Amino acid sequence: MMKHTLHIAGLLCIWSACGEMGKEPSTLAPPQVLGARANPRTVSYGSTVELEAITHGVETLQWFVCFGPYIPDGDPRCATEPEFAELELGVGASMPLTIPDASTFESSGVDVPAIYVRMLASGEEGQQTSVATIPFAQEGTHPEIDAFLDENNEAPATNVLVDSTFALKPQLVVSDGAEDVLITWFVEGGEADPFRTRNAEETTITSSAEPGPMRVIAVIRDDNFGVGWYETTFTVTAP
Repeated sequence: MMKHTLHIAGLLCIWSACGEMGKEPSTLAPPQVLGARANPRTVSYGSTVELEAITHGVETLQWFVCFGPYIPDGDPRCATEPEFAELELGVGASMPLTIPDASTFESSGVDVPAIYVRMLASGEEGQQTSVATIPFAQEGTHPEIDAFLDENNEAPATNVLVDSTFALKPQLVVSDGAEDVLITWFVEGGEADPFRTRNAEETTITSSAEPGPMRVIAVIRDDNFGVGWYETTFTVTAP
C-alpha cells in the first residue's frame, strides 16, 4: 500500500475572523483566541498532551481535532474525512488529548506529521473559529515571556492615565540557540504600535479612552511552531 504524507501548513495558526487582522489589529475584540499550543511540546503517536489556549471575552471554548489539515472553506473542513472524521473533544479552557498509536494510521496508509486543532470560541459578541497546527517530534520547551519591562528595564507602573502612552518590552525565556521570536501585542480598549515586534524590542502602548481595567497580552512564537504568552492588567484612571 502506498503511504501518503499529509503536508502541514506553513503557519502556526490559520484564523478566520482573526484578531490580528483589520484596521487596529492590536485592539482586543471579543471573542478571540489569541494563541494555542500543546503541552508538553513534544507530541508523538500514543502520547497524551494538554491543549491550551489564551483567549479574550470567551464564555465557552469548544475543541475539535483533525489528523489532517483543515480546508478553509467557510467553516474549516477536516481533509481526512470520511476516513478520519473530525473528533469533538469537549468544552473548557484547556483540553487533554491522547494521540492514537501509529498502527491506527498505518492501517490506512497515512503518515500524520501533525495534529490540527479547531477551536470554536463563543461569547456575548458572537463566535470565532480558529485553527492551530501542532507538529509531531518537536523538541525542547515552548518560548515564554515571564515579565513586561519598561524602557528602563524595570517593572512598569500598573496605573496609567486615559489616552496616555508608555513603552513595554518582553522579558524572554527561550532555549539556547533559538532563532528570532515574534511577539504579537494585544490591548483591551487601546492599541500597540507596532503590534508585532521581534525578540526583546519594545512597543508603544496607547491606553484606553475610558477608566477601568486594561488587559495587555503578548503572544510569543518561534520559527518552529512554539507558542507562549504573558499578560498584565493595568488600571486606567482619569486625570
